[in-house]
Amino acid sequence: FSYGLLITGLAECILIGWVFGASKLREIINDNSTLPIGAWWDALIRVIVPLILIVLLGWGIVGEVIDGVYGHDFTVEGIVGLPLISLALWLAFTVGIGLWLTLRGDYGDEEVSA
Repeated sequence: FSYGLLITGLAECILIGWVFGASKLREIINDNSTLPIGAWWDALIRVIVPLILIVLLGWGIVGEVIDGVYGHDFTVEGIVGLPLISLALWLAFTVGIGLWLTLRGDYGDEEVSA
């Protein structure tokens, strides 16, 4: 649950800070707000908050790999690297499905008749 929140926050910071532009959003907020936001907000959205989120995300993942999920080891008859194996399989599966759907090119853009 917490990983989803961290990844969503990181994605929002990247989209707002780098794609949309933090300064553009700050100008819109300042035009419609009684409390103006300074230029420091741009640095927070673009650099500081994403760095904090990346550190927290990495810390959580490393903690689960070392200590196991919820503090339990994933040792199954001597298989110590089960968390890393399951993570690698999950990444390969999701990236593979994404590539397959992209290369297939069928996005379901069929017209619906009324």
